[in-house]
Amino acid sequence: MKENSHTREFRNCMQSNSLFPTILEATRVANVLRNGDYQVTQTLIDNIFINDKLNHKSGLIYSSISDHYPIFLSICNESLNYQENSQVIYCRLIDDNRIRKFKSALQLSLTNSLLDVNEASEAFSKFDSKFTELYEKYFPIVSKKITKKSLLKPWVTDILVERIKIKENLLKLSNKGRINKSVYTKFRNKVTAQLKSAKAKYHDKEFAKCKGDVKKNLEVN
Repeated sequence: MKENSHTREFRNCMQSNSLFPTILEATRVANVLRNGDYQVTQTLIDNIFINDKLNHKSGLIYSSISDHYPIFLSICNESLNYQENSQVIYCRLIDDNRIRKFKSALQLSLTNSLLDVNEASEAFSKFDSKFTELYEKYFPIVSKKITKKSLLKPWVTDILVERIKIKENLLKLSNKGRINKSVYTKFRNKVTAQLKSAKAKYHDKEFAKCKGDVKKNLEVN
């Protein structure tokens, strides 16, 4: 990442052979303790060089799976049209947070709308109408694309996916020295524990469905 005689010599050597770099950002960003203070270091030692005539896409994957960010290169071929096999399903968004909001809104609504109602049929009609309205509001039907990847780990919910994204963003901020690394570490450990718990609960439910059926138990295993 530093401009000096060594980097210029290396770059000129590669370019003279019609080879050009595709990775232009630091592939390792770390907080290093020096003289009692944390300092951010940035290095680019993971390279992919290609012929300049190749149409390509390249970049980094900001992930915590290793000390160095994974890098990728995709050689583009316009004649190929890749399409992942997937299917669209429709489901309701239901989670603990939405359930709490729904219960609170329903209780408040019923308190306000049924105080002056004396007829049971009228009270039930208002209750049914308000229940349906709030149910559709807090648990809407949405479309969701199911891919092969999501089928491999069905216990990873949308909420966990969002938390994984937050974890990766915290890693970036930590590597850039914008937040204390302990903030990222604490959140990472929490997400890891939640993933393990979700996986265990999913398999417990699957085994419970197959209880007493040896063939199904073997399929789950």
